Amino acid sequence: MIRIMATRKVETDATGEAVRANIKRLRKDRWTLRELSERMERVGRPMSHTSLSQIETGARRADVDDLMALAVALDVSPTTLLMPVAESADAEVSATGVGTVQAGALWKWLLVELPLSESTFTRAGKVFDWQVRARQRWAFPFQIGSPKEMTLREILSIALNMTPDSGENTGAADKPKPIPKKRRTAAERPNGDR
Repeated sequence: MIRIMATRKVETDATGEAVRANIKRLRKDRWTLRELSERMERVGRPMSHTSLSQIETGARRADVDDLMALAVALDVSPTTLLMPVAESADAEVSATGVGTVQAGALWKWLLVELPLSESTFTRAGKVFDWQVRARQRWAFPFQIGSPKEMTLREILSIALNMTPDSGENTGAADKPKPIPKKRRTAAERPNGDR
């Protein structure tokens, strides 16, 4: 007796579903499964058209390496694959570990613009602290030192160049004004630094 087993959907959470749906949506706009398979081969992550179909239907998960290669092959950012499709920034979307939030808030979090936690918005400095943790140092539009090396005045001057409601940069931080350094007294200077 031959048993034919039906392919069943692999359990995924909200983000897995968003990735699956986005791969299908973006692929259908431009390529067949076979064409995307060829593109995956070219980016160094071979994947058969059957495997791609399984990802799109939910019978297979896309791991993080698949996600990166699929983003390259689909000519989008990995963030695009992670973000659930929404009609507007105010629409509610779900993400694994996050729950239900407004699409605009999730997008800004994925782009490392704003944290998701509303308690972080109580002080501008907390938003900046979050960005320092979440970004690579070279990803800032200005040179920063270690947060421990930065003075409170420097942190606040950077953080306050954001709009209070959204945290978006108003442009002033793109070209920061030099912060005058406090002149040290002779007693504060290290020996020989006169």
